[in-house]
Amino acid sequence: MAARSWAVRFASLLAMPSRLSSSIKSGRWEIIRGVYGRPIRVNSAFRCPKHNEVVGGEHGSVHMFGLALDLGGDARELFDIANRECPDLRIGSYDNFIHID
Repeated sequence: MAARSWAVRFASLLAMPSRLSSSIKSGRWEIIRGVYGRPIRVNSAFRCPKHNEVVGGEHGSVHMFGLALDLGGDARELFDIANRECPDLRIGSYDNFIHID
């Protein structure tokens, strides 16, 4: 990883808001992980605007407000679990991760 990219990611972690969304703060994603039965990689959580731009995030992304997580693993299985166990979450499915908010 390039030094600049690492620095942007590190800065994003330092800038993380203390008030994350209730779904994230309450550990709703832990429900998904419990049913999944193995570790889940958190690909992305809070992003400062600069990091969001670097990774190609959407303008106004909910990640910039601490309201979303991207969870890596078997996306199809994670999507099915999230949809079944946490139907009130918004869920997006990609090749190797899901987005929840």
